[in-house]
Amino acid sequence: MTTTPRPTPLTAAAGALDAAKKRERRLRLATRHQNHGPDSPTRAQEAEALATAALTLARNHAPEAGRIASFISTDDEPPTHSLNATLTAAGYDVITPVTNDDMTLNWLPYDPNTPPAVRTRDLTDTQRAALLGPEAITSAPLLLIPGIAVDLKGNRLGHGGGCYDRTLTTKHPEATVIVVLHEGEISTTPLPHGRFDQPVNGILTASGHQFVPLTAEEPSLP
Repeated sequence: MTTTPRPTPLTAAAGALDAAKKRERRLRLATRHQNHGPDSPTRAQEAEALATAALTLARNHAPEAGRIASFISTDDEPPTHSLNATLTAAGYDVITPVTNDDMTLNWLPYDPNTPPAVRTRDLTDTQRAALLGPEAITSAPLLLIPGIAVDLKGNRLGHGGGCYDRTLTTKHPEATVIVVLHEGEISTTPLPHGRFDQPVNGILTASGHQFVPLTAEEPSLP
């Protein structure tokens, strides 16, 4: 006869945290999909404003021609194609992630033809040869990362895979980590987070950037 082990206080707490994150993620993604889908009439305007805001941020927080870790957005994420192209045209070394099978991140030089959320195993031979390795992030003084929401203390709600929480433990200690969000995605109430969740230093929206501690108001371009 076998018995089901009783959950310990630690596993019960972890389960409750996971459930709270899933609930928060589900609600916020539904709102994002409704307001910021690929057919949103303001998406092109948001893309250009984000590019302008990112360039201002980079000029203040990354050395000239320095490396910037960014990402290639999916349909309802803040659009980063113009952002990445603008930073590249300004001389920055923009790198974007691909996901390994173990949910760690590898990095490629920015290529607008790379699809979002791509897996390493799906890369072409040419792309695979260009991989920079997970350690490429250690030389990036500025990291622009995806997220769903952030609270006033910089606790970020991600998509649940843990890729960035693992990756951020390997960044340069003085690197600035900025989550790229749509306007209105700052949470005025604390988001569920655990000890392995990596906080961010600030946010970037179409209105500009803002550093922790955040305010409920949207940032403004200087």
